[in-house]
Amino acid sequence: ARGIASTITAPTLTNTAIATGDTLQVVAGKLQAQVSSKEGALTNSAGLAAALSNETGTGFAVFSAAPTISNPVITNIAPAADFTLTQNSVAVITSVNASATASTLYLSAGKVGIGAASTTEKLEVSGNIKAQGFYYSSDRRLKEDFRELESPLDTVLNLHGVNFRWRNNQTRDVGFIAQEVEKVVPDVVATSKATGLKSVKYGNLVALLVEAIKNLYLKVEAKFREHDKRLAILEEENKKLIDERNTQQGQIDRQQRQLDHQQEQIDQLLKLNSLAPNERVPASVR
Repeated sequence: ARGIASTITAPTLTNTAIATGDTLQVVAGKLQAQVSSKEGALTNSAGLAAALSNETGTGFAVFSAAPTISNPVITNIAPAADFTLTQNSVAVITSVNASATASTLYLSAGKVGIGAASTTEKLEVSGNIKAQGFYYSSDRRLKEDFRELESPLDTVLNLHGVNFRWRNNQTRDVGFIAQEVEKVVPDVVATSKATGLKSVKYGNLVALLVEAIKNLYLKVEAKFREHDKRLAILEEENKKLIDERNTQQGQIDRQQRQLDHQQEQIDQLLKLNSLAPNERVPASVR
């Protein structure tokens, strides 16, 4: 261990083959042994603690084989320290540097909590996570009993999005209420056995949204097809009406010409009727 003074409480070291004068150093994240003239009898936990207490930051502490440290409490770890902790019980690691607030990592029975002391999940983070991408296991070979989503559009219409404020940090956010989602899509809601708190698998709702959009598209497309069909019928009927109107207009025009011709004949007859008898005979005949 090098750098900032560290405290290891009640460690148990095995397979160390350490004698008086041996030292410890961290190489590639592991403790390794190196015989040297460093002070401290590192043959037991007390010797190790004494040696680390006297460490000035210029020496090394080295094991010849990877040791086992049980129930450690490690503080004042340098931010750039590279180390590995393996143990069966709970380990709490606190790291603080000048540019960041304290962050706590909890390891318990194969589960990891960051800022979350008690978790029933493989990983639980109290706060935000930033990454370039998240991938879900989705290979067909991992799944069975496939079923189509029933009434996806109606299901989405029954979901209720809200704007709300988180109680722990008073920041506003947008999302769902797990208890409400559970009534509509129970498969995406989980309940913690330890706390009873509910959580929602938001990412899985994408499949529901996709099917809802496809369902909506089919409904809209059917409406458009029906509209286009009715429009085509109306256009055909309108064409027939136009043709009939044109036919009727032609008939009207012919009748109007006939009336005009008859009116001319009537006018000629009236004109002839108004002349004297001798004037009715054309001059060429007289």
